Amino acid sequence: MKKLLVVILLILVVGLAIVAIGCSSSKYTIRKLSIDMVAERPTWQVGDWWTYQVWRTGHRSYFYTLEVIDTKAILPLGGEECYKLVYRWYNSLPPAEEKGSFFEFYSKKTLEYLGKVGKDGLFVGPKVSQYVMIFPLALGNKWSQKYYKAGLDQEKAKEISVVYEVQGIEELNGILKLQALKIHRGYLVKGELDANYVNLWYCSEAKNFAKREARSFGNNPSWDIRDLVAYKVK
Repeated sequence: MKKLLVVILLILVVGLAIVAIGCSSSKYTIRKLSIDMVAERPTWQVGDWWTYQVWRTGHRSYFYTLEVIDTKAILPLGGEECYKLVYRWYNSLPPAEEKGSFFEFYSKKTLEYLGKVGKDGLFVGPKVSQYVMIFPLALGNKWSQKYYKAGLDQEKAKEISVVYEVQGIEELNGILKLQALKIHRGYLVKGELDANYVNLWYCSEAKNFAKREARSFGNNPSWDIRDLVAYKVK
């Protein structure tokens, strides 16, 4: 029995260490600012691009670049006019050897990810509800979104919604120095906030997210952190 308890404790310690490593891998430090800031809806242009570094619990760090290639694309399903971007990923900071690519589509109104098309030419929509920005963004703004997830019981899905709140204005210091609006994204389940959450930092200067930090609890606690490390916008 004692041996079993020791093994369980070791597993818990290792699990917490992995989560801690995932959290501390981000290259940015954050400082709260006491200034006014309003972010208007951005207009992306062909040639705009952003490179992110990703840390995920239990995975090796990698990079990906999003580049705008069409500002008047038509969504394969639904006919909505949207942005079309090419997604390229790398094991190290570009210009490194490209490991793969596909096309992604984003809403022109909310920057929501709408789906992708791979080498097979087939359009695949998102399996879970995505990040929806309601512009203009300002401190204290709140909004909600219907939650969906492929395979989730329909009745249970009706009991869940995604809630957003602009909680602060912060300065991120690391590879880049950026001022951003911090947006908290939580899950409302039967009227109660769930433990899982996402923090987003939207930067007007970059016309995109400067940082994304997703945390999930449960049987396998994990982090998914994405930091903007380079960009070019018109």
